[in-house]
Amino acid sequence: MRLKGQIIILFFVAFALTGCGSKNSPDPVQFAHLAPRSGADKAIGEHAEHGILLAVEEANQAEGQVAGRSVAVLHGDTRNDPKVIQSEAVRFITINRVAGLLGGPSTDEAEPLARVARQTVPLVTPAGLSKRQINPYVFSLGLSPAAEGQALARFASGEPVNAARTAVLINARNDFSTAVAAAFVETLRKEKGSIVKEWPYDKESELRDVARSIAADKPGAVVLAAAARDISKLVQELRQAGLDAKTPLFFGGEEATGRGGATVPLPLDPGFVGDIYLATVYFDGVKNARLDEFANKYRERFASAPDIHAVQAYDAARMLFDACRRAKAFQGPKIRDELAQLGTFESLTGTLSFDKEQAVRRPVYIVRMTKGRLELIRSFEPDPK
Repeated sequence: MRLKGQIIILFFVAFALTGCGSKNSPDPVQFAHLAPRSGADKAIGEHAEHGILLAVEEANQAEGQVAGRSVAVLHGDTRNDPKVIQSEAVRFITINRVAGLLGGPSTDEAEPLARVARQTVPLVTPAGLSKRQINPYVFSLGLSPAAEGQALARFASGEPVNAARTAVLINARNDFSTAVAAAFVETLRKEKGSIVKEWPYDKESELRDVARSIAADKPGAVVLAAAARDISKLVQELRQAGLDAKTPLFFGGEEATGRGGATVPLPLDPGFVGDIYLATVYFDGVKNARLDEFANKYRERFASAPDIHAVQAYDAARMLFDACRRAKAFQGPKIRDELAQLGTFESLTGTLSFDKEQAVRRPVYIVRMTKGRLELIRSFEPDPK
C-alpha cells in the first residue's frame, strides 16, 4: 500500500514539474510560408520548406533564440492560385496570428500576398517585384524588372557580346517583361554607339511577321522579353525567319527555375543550338564560404543540392528572424521598421540592402545556357549609391 502511495505521489510531482516547465517555456512565435505544395510546381514549395527548416533550426539553437523566443513556420499550399494564396494568408494572420509572411515564389503569387501584408505583418518574398507592387510592409529579395534589364544591358554592351545593334522582342501583354525591356533599352541607349530597336507584339498571330522583320534587320543580339514558357516558341519563329543561330539571345522575364519540375531556367527544345543569357540572383557555381556551408548542410539533411528556391527561402527566413531579434518584439510594425532600417544583410550569395524605396540591391549573376548546360559568365555588384 505504501509503494502504491509513493507511485501516486511521484506521478503528481512529475505532472506538477511538467506543468511548471510548460508555463516557463512560452509557445513558439509563428510565421507562415506560402508556396506550391502540390501540382506541377510542388518541388518549388518543398525546396523552399527545406531551406526554411534549416533557418528555423539555426534560430532556435542560437543563444537567446529570437528575442528570447523560439520560432516556428507554418506552411500553406498556394496551388499556384492567387485567390488561394490570398485566402491562406488571411487565415494565417487572423486565426494563427502569425508575426510575418514568407513566400510567393512568383510575381503572380507575391502580389496578392503583398496586398494582405499591407499594414498588418511584414512579407519577405523571393519574387522580383516592381516599384508599384512594393508597399511599406513588403520586402522583395528577387530581381526587380528594372534591375534585371539594367544588368542584361550592362552585359550586352561589353565582351563577349558587344553587339552594335540589338533587337528587343517584347510580349506587350506581360507586365514584368515589358518593364525588363524598358530598363534594358534605357540603359543600353546610354552606351555610345549602341543601337536598340523595340519590336512589341500583342498576339501570337503577329509573331511571324515580327520575327521576319527582326531577322531582316540583322541584329547582333536579340532580347526575348516574355514569359519563360514562351521562349521556345519565340526562338522557333526567329530561326524560321532566318535569324542566325549564332546570334546571342537574352531572356528578359521573370525567373522560372523549377517551374513544372524543370531543372533549368528555360524550357528550351532538346535540339536547341545557340546561346541564351539570363540574369539571376543565384547560381550553384558561385563559391563562397557561407554558401558552401549551407550547401553541405542541405545535402547531408535532404540528400540533394539546394536550388534557388531553397537558398532564397533560407535567406528570407533569416532576414525576418533577424529583424524580430533586433526589434526585441513580434509586432508587425516594429518588425517592419527593423527590416526597413536593415543597412546590409549577408545573404548566401553576397551582401544585399534596400534603398529608400525598399528596392533590393544585390549581386547579379549572368548565366549562359548552351547545349543544355548552365555556365556562369559574369557577375555585377550593385552600383554604389
